[in-house]
Amino acid sequence: MIKITYRHVIATVSIEKTCYSRVRIRDIVPILWQPRLPFASDSRQPVRGHSTMASYIKFMLLAAATTVLVSCGGGGGDSSPGFLPSPDVSDLDITTSELDPVTALPYAGVLVASGGVAPYTWTLVDDGGTGFSLDSSGVIRAESDAMEGTYGLTFAVEDSRGTRVEKSLTLVVTITPLAIVTTALPNAADGGTYSTLLDATGGAEPYSWSLIDDGGTGFTLSSTGILSGVGQRPGGFGLTVSVTDAEDESTERSYVLTVTGDEPTPLSIVTNSLASASQSSVYAATFVASGGTGAYTWSLLDTGGTGFSLSEDGLLSGRAPSVVGTWGLTVEVNDGASTAVSSLTLTVTPVETAPVVISSGALPAARVGVPYAAVVSASGGSGQYSWSLINSGGTGLTLSSGGVLSGTFTDAGDYGVTVRAFDGFTSNTGSFTVSVGEFDDEFQVLSIQTSSLPETTAGAPYAVVLAASGGSAPYTWALLDANGSGLTLSAIGLLSGTAPAAGIYSLIVSVESGGVTVPRLLNLSVN
Repeated sequence: MIKITYRHVIATVSIEKTCYSRVRIRDIVPILWQPRLPFASDSRQPVRGHSTMASYIKFMLLAAATTVLVSCGGGGGDSSPGFLPSPDVSDLDITTSELDPVTALPYAGVLVASGGVAPYTWTLVDDGGTGFSLDSSGVIRAESDAMEGTYGLTFAVEDSRGTRVEKSLTLVVTITPLAIVTTALPNAADGGTYSTLLDATGGAEPYSWSLIDDGGTGFTLSSTGILSGVGQRPGGFGLTVSVTDAEDESTERSYVLTVTGDEPTPLSIVTNSLASASQSSVYAATFVASGGTGAYTWSLLDTGGTGFSLSEDGLLSGRAPSVVGTWGLTVEVNDGASTAVSSLTLTVTPVETAPVVISSGALPAARVGVPYAAVVSASGGSGQYSWSLINSGGTGLTLSSGGVLSGTFTDAGDYGVTVRAFDGFTSNTGSFTVSVGEFDDEFQVLSIQTSSLPETTAGAPYAVVLAASGGSAPYTWALLDANGSGLTLSAIGLLSGTAPAAGIYSLIVSVESGGVTVPRLLNLSVN
């Protein structure tokens, strides 16, 4: 027989005893009992003296002092009556004695239990009207919409054996209204870097800050509340800021920011002359201002026909006129508070270079009906030439701006052609003679068989042998235009060197045989 005495107004206990015969329960006052499965249902009912075959018996006592007698045997059953011993287990209890007050949202509080047999499962019996929630692990949460006040909440915890206890606790909610607590801004220095952190309290974090009015300071306010910038000029400036909390509640506050320093000198343009420019050359000059607020924005009021442009930071740039003379320009600078205007003269001088000279010498011979190409060249001047054909001599030849003379002759003979080279400033002409022979049936047209160049990698050694056919050996190769690749082409057709930077390079090569020269464009791809 087991004698159990309880001294609680309401208590729950689980008896884990195994009985091989009937279990008898004798009590002095009514109790609620609930044998655990599988020998009884989960319903609770008042009894006086009850006999059951339950291995586990659960009691809920309704009296302040109650003695319950539980015996095993006397009702038949197994030949070995009596309770088997079970390990001692302390009573299940909620040990949390008070809840942390709610001062800001979101909120999370943890409940703690002891005794019984883990794991525990928590439930919220009564939220007290708070709208708070409790998860099964014992964390009470509040995300939003909490009203200030004092609330009574009741919680329950149940262990793995089904033992359940409840506890009521008081929760105080004191949500502070959202407010900006920074009362004043520190002074800023004229021309100095400025940074200060604004602070807020109450509401529901996180906060998001914004600048409603910078008061003309040019300052910025980050979403985390950092006000920063550079003091532009001395004086007092009114700023208005706003902060918004996680509940979309917002509040504003205005400040006066004092920028200390001496009063600025009047705005003026320091640059009073421009350096001369060579005709058609690239030109650049920088304007300088002083005084004012120091934040200058430049503009060009009159180009004077130069075609120049002026950036906001004062850089005058463009290509100088091709005509020698003087040109008047007018510029303006603005500091946000005042403006200054200045007119200046630009002198364009002639370019002093050696005259353009077209290289002399005979052009390669040609044959009737065979495509013909030759390259003319020049020296002196600016070095950048544009070619044109003055007289084709009735040949029907054409001349590209790059100096490639090409076409197909229909009749044998000697033909004179006249070309012109212009370097952007001066020009010169030159005449050449092309000897055209009759077509020979046994003659094979000279051609470059290499149609493409293998790809390579930047910085890698490169070498490839070009191939030609027709004409008569030996062939003589030349690189007419390396296109900045840095490669070289030997007379026997070896194109070599170190691969340049990544890109596509268009190379012009030529092969000569028996007085006939054939050019070809080859593209080199560098990875």
